[in-house]
Amino acid sequence: MFRVPRGRSVRAMIILACIMGMLLALVGLGRANAGGTEIPRGTPITACPYVISMPGEYYLAANLIDCAGTAITISASNVRLMMMGFQVHRASGNGIHVRNASKVSIEGPGLVESAVYGIVLDNADVSAVKGVRARSNMRGIVVERGSDGNQIMFNEMMDNRTDGLSLTASTNNKVRNNAISRNRLYGVIVRSTAPRNVLDRNEAQGNGFQDLYDEGAPRCVSTWSSNDFGTDNETGAGAGPTGGCIR
Repeated sequence: MFRVPRGRSVRAMIILACIMGMLLALVGLGRANAGGTEIPRGTPITACPYVISMPGEYYLAANLIDCAGTAITISASNVRLMMMGFQVHRASGNGIHVRNASKVSIEGPGLVESAVYGIVLDNADVSAVKGVRARSNMRGIVVERGSDGNQIMFNEMMDNRTDGLSLTASTNNKVRNNAISRNRLYGVIVRSTAPRNVLDRNEAQGNGFQDLYDEGAPRCVSTWSSNDFGTDNETGAGAGPTGGCIR
């Protein structure tokens, strides 16, 4: 029976484990091109406008520039869109518009800029926008028309011409760990038609009117907690980060 010499047995086992781990990683990650850069599984998007009407995985394989109308429209459920570090730049419509769908995931890193709305969830449920920069649009990210149970997390919304993030007629959404700054009107605005959302651990600073704005009457039907901000639309003793229900 062959035995590995005792002094080398541990090293051999470690090397074998490393090789097996690398092989498993390669199998899980997908294909690689000739230059060694990983190519994800799914359908590449290289031109705009582009409509996703079937479930599956999609990824940007090029920058989408000067798009006529909305750059990417998602009208199917169970879609994963990976931006892969590319950008959507200058669209005469919206950057990415999810319409009448559910279980859609939009994943950065990636940049959406100089569109009407950067990213729109429009009657979209149980979906997520994570790790995306929405910059220099009319609005950064918009959640509207009965978009419920979504996650808006780890995004950056800055230098938009009105609001960084707007929630209208939508409930039970979680807005967490976003950086929201230098938007001309509001950092985050929650309309009176958008109750029971959770907004926590966001950083909102240097926005034009208020960093955080709750339009509800009474205010704070949604939950605000552990946000880092300078101004809100509460008045008197409740104004600012040290008082009131916007925290």
